[in-house]
Amino acid sequence: MKTIAKRLFPILFSIMLLLQMAWHLLLLSQTAGASDFLKDIDFRIIYTAGKIAQQVGWDSLYDLEQQRQTQEQITGRTLTIAEVLPFNHPPVLLPLQWLLAHLPYQRAYLFWAGLLALVNLVNAWLVWRLAQRMGWPGLPAGFLAVQAFLFYPIWVSINKGQDTLFALIGLTVLLLGLQKGHAKLAGLGLALLTLRPQFALPLAVPFLLRQRHIWWYFVAFAALLVGYSVLMVGPKGVTDFVHLLTITSNSETVLIHHADMYNLKGLLLRWLPHLSLETAATLSWAAFLLVLAWLCWYWWQAKPEPLHHISLAVTLSLFASPHLHYHDVSFLLIPALVLSLAGTAARRFTPWQATFLLLGQSLYLAIIHITPFRETGVYLLMLALVILVGMMPRSLQPSSESVP
Repeated sequence: MKTIAKRLFPILFSIMLLLQMAWHLLLLSQTAGASDFLKDIDFRIIYTAGKIAQQVGWDSLYDLEQQRQTQEQITGRTLTIAEVLPFNHPPVLLPLQWLLAHLPYQRAYLFWAGLLALVNLVNAWLVWRLAQRMGWPGLPAGFLAVQAFLFYPIWVSINKGQDTLFALIGLTVLLLGLQKGHAKLAGLGLALLTLRPQFALPLAVPFLLRQRHIWWYFVAFAALLVGYSVLMVGPKGVTDFVHLLTITSNSETVLIHHADMYNLKGLLLRWLPHLSLETAATLSWAAFLLVLAWLCWYWWQAKPEPLHHISLAVTLSLFASPHLHYHDVSFLLIPALVLSLAGTAARRFTPWQATFLLLGQSLYLAIIHITPFRETGVYLLMLALVILVGMMPRSLQPSSESVP
């Protein structure tokens, strides 16, 4: 019976991987081929930033009126401020966006999607390294990496043209650095996460209380990124950036869709429709600070188990984050990986079964995404991951023996 199961696992998994890849490529080709639709997806903000840098000046990057005018050029129609998709990301990738802006919009999207797929491939290779260091056999480790590559929210992010993958790979680098006991690598991974500052802070600050050398490497790498960013956009750009963050965090002045978010703020606005956005934003920030304080306390008093701590921090930070759309659900790959690795380290299940755990989560997210219960489904998954990771054994060091 076990022999039959061992043969069936690779066959079934291969079929599911092929179906997922076909589905992702179909959606990507449909998006790329619909020129009008393409101009209204998130890639518009990436291209807008590059166009402003190319045509106006790098210090005008966060000028909201300039973003409106540039997006009018892109869409070919008159836009109000309320119809602007705001570029409110740190300017770390601006040189790349500047290069993209030299291409026609549709070709730039295809180039960007291809680049994101390559970054995703590197991230999958890092996942393979994590599994290999846990003593996984080559084939299931490879399948885990491929499933990480095909993780559904990641491809939603690629399809929309978001830059989420550049932050996600930072988290995977952080996991690898923690697993190897390599403080500099872990600090670099945390610094890459500053592309999403609302996630970087809850993960980085607890390292002040334990494994402080990782914190200082994070500060050093993050300072380099901040200095490089300030040099690009200048004092005006920094001022405009702070102003734009204020606008986008607690108002509907621009096209943000707060009520569609997958965080506490979105939950409050959907369940309490009479609640003002300002009140929901205030409660969300309060929850964010409470999560940060709890994570610091937990880090300080618990036995040092950084991979489990990171998993909990990612999941809780996503829920309490002031800003969270579906493409950022990609970060749930991290607690799912920790759960898979912890389960095999404790011999609760085999590597093959662990790959199906990640596959199941990806399919679950794909199915609920097309239902009216997509937000509730994500909240339930977050809760399940917190509970399951908390129940798993704490040892996640590389195994000296191969896991069967």
